[in-house]
Amino acid sequence: MKLYAPPSRLLFVSIPNYSHISALTSIARDLPSHHQISFAVFEENIQLIREKLESYRPVTIISMGHLSKSRKSYAKPDDESNLAFLHRVVFSNIVNDYKQIHNVLFDHLQKNSYDMMIVDMFVYAAQDLAYDLHIPMVIHSVSYLNEDLTLPSWIPRGIDTLTYQQLQNSFLKRFYNSIVMPLMMIYYLKSREYQLNQIQMELNRTVTRSTLGLCTQHWSRFPVIFYTSITLEFRYRYPPNYHFIGFLLENQTSDQIENEKESNLVNTYVTFGTLTVLHETIWKEIANTLDFVSQMRLLLVIPQQPIRIKIQSLLSSKINVLSRVLVVPWIEQKRVLTHHSVHLFITHGGLNSVGEAIYAHVPLIILPGFADQFTNAAKVEETKLGHFLYRNMVTSVGIVEKIKLIHDDYDQYVQRLRRFHQVSLFEGGAERAAQLIDEWLLTGYSHLITHEHELSYLIQNSLDIWLTLFAGFLLFIYLFFRIIKSIFCRQQSITKHKTD
Repeated sequence: MKLYAPPSRLLFVSIPNYSHISALTSIARDLPSHHQISFAVFEENIQLIREKLESYRPVTIISMGHLSKSRKSYAKPDDESNLAFLHRVVFSNIVNDYKQIHNVLFDHLQKNSYDMMIVDMFVYAAQDLAYDLHIPMVIHSVSYLNEDLTLPSWIPRGIDTLTYQQLQNSFLKRFYNSIVMPLMMIYYLKSREYQLNQIQMELNRTVTRSTLGLCTQHWSRFPVIFYTSITLEFRYRYPPNYHFIGFLLENQTSDQIENEKESNLVNTYVTFGTLTVLHETIWKEIANTLDFVSQMRLLLVIPQQPIRIKIQSLLSSKINVLSRVLVVPWIEQKRVLTHHSVHLFITHGGLNSVGEAIYAHVPLIILPGFADQFTNAAKVEETKLGHFLYRNMVTSVGIVEKIKLIHDDYDQYVQRLRRFHQVSLFEGGAERAAQLIDEWLLTGYSHLITHEHELSYLIQNSLDIWLTLFAGFLLFIYLFFRIIKSIFCRQQSITKHKTD
């Protein structure tokens, strides 16, 4: 007979991002109904919580106020590096939101008690409060952020598009991954960590410091749930508090698009999400692939009206391809991907988009823009589920080359996608996450936590042992050469004496 935790109060805290909120609401829906669920979100996301939860179960919503006007836009120039973008936008917003989130939650937690908090990986204020107020916490993450400087150089750091194979085959890439990348991360991210530390001290919170400025110090003290498939991860070892539950996707629909296309055509769906603005020259390069692949049809999703009008104008001048392209501002993505005639997905590489393509068995070509999109692209390339291209270097010829690679071995791509889909299903998704949370409410999670974070860097990496061995080796070498020198000098002395 399965045991369930007694009725408990749980507080979910999310960043103002649709995919992050959707993942958390999926977990909340699957928790046993006797638990009381609360969500702390910004005012702009309250309606989304209601739409996703209120028809399933009662939910209490705590408003964290309106989003700050000082928040940076997610629009990213195509020539801006990933780390520069993380510094300018992502970690800037984390710092800007910290005090507002902290003050609202601190006041709320003084008047209300919770048995557990489930906190998004980027809500550092909530993580700090849970830690300082001794509230059990589960961290909800979309990807693994690598802080370990002692990892072998052939392990990708999860912030660029390097793969195992590239690192194994290139000394220069391993040097970049092991030396240059950490220095760049310190250069771009340490200043944001310093700003965060100043706010933490001002609010009397425990200051979190990290080697590379990623602020993941709490990750070793609490269970972490990753809503990605373990088959897509680069890590060669996992702490026992890490749990990969597969993709958290909305229920797939079996509805099909009207006017089905012929199955012998390369029907390609192209979208880059709503957070990044793709330059019109890249859209033109994508549209120009129609000139090279005669059996190709394109469905382009361009939310920005000025760019959409320009691309439609460009295509209207090409009478021979006009009937093979459709440009729309929005479309239901899962409905498109699950249609049997869609054979290829060109995307920005967001985790949900990658997951939906895997579940629909549609090969990908990724043009990553920022954050985890780069490492998602590298994982897709490494696992041969598709390919990636750099946005600032993309050409129609380059896209066509990737299309031909996929087309020539299409059945194998689909077979690998089916296997990854099945593995993700076995990992349990939202149901598994809810089960884990209920178990931790019942038993606690201290058995998952290792004590490496409590050790000094010297002991953690056995440097004292290696230094002792090295000192012993040097002493041996010294004594060895002293003995050799002594024997040599004695031999010279004997020879000289005989000569005299």
